[in-house]
Amino acid sequence: MNSKNSLYGQDITEKRVDLKQNKVEIIQDQLKGYKIRDYLFNARAGQLLEVEMTTDNLANYFNIMEPQEEFVAVFNSSIDGNEFRGTLNGTGEYRIRVYLMRSAARRDENAQYELRLKLEDSVVFKRSSDVRVPGTEFHAIGQIPCSNNGISVLGSCEFGVIREGNGNAKVYITKDDGSMRLIIFKNGMVDLKESAETPEENWKVSKRSGTFNIVVGEERYEIPEAVIYGG
Repeated sequence: MNSKNSLYGQDITEKRVDLKQNKVEIIQDQLKGYKIRDYLFNARAGQLLEVEMTTDNLANYFNIMEPQEEFVAVFNSSIDGNEFRGTLNGTGEYRIRVYLMRSAARRDENAQYELRLKLEDSVVFKRSSDVRVPGTEFHAIGQIPCSNNGISVLGSCEFGVIREGNGNAKVYITKDDGSMRLIIFKNGMVDLKESAETPEENWKVSKRSGTFNIVVGEERYEIPEAVIYGG
């Protein structure tokens, strides 16, 4: 356990966490006033991270920072809620920062909290070579982060991909209600014309650190490039 002062003079205590693949790590801790807890762990790009916090203080939140970042958060639970599930964009040391809002810190309030952390591979490849998964027509099957009802917290959806080479692929995603969403890639990009089920569908596609972020109405999917090209 290490202590240091932050940019704003607050007391930050660092604790290292050894997250085991597909196992839930439970952390029970407390803090008071302006004190801050940073939990550090190593992870790879493309892995799926789950974080859930329960606390006895409504002003108690957490942020998630990517490797080599100490102050800019990619997730802020005071805005998005005390549950996070998503694909990691980089490889290295991540930071989960637990703190009290300034109004509560000024009152020197206490918080007792529990963090539940889980790290897993978001894509499961059956073979390293690009052959069919036995008993299926797919080259790879697994799970990707998704949401089918417009909420910001991502769950997971099963997928299967048929690769045609040169960045061309068909990704079949099973939604919560059992229906199928087909997303077609051509030359490494989403083919919106071929993927849209109706002309009225509103698609938004972006890409960051090797992961496609796809929004179709209330549906949201995160598809790593490795799904398309193999890995």
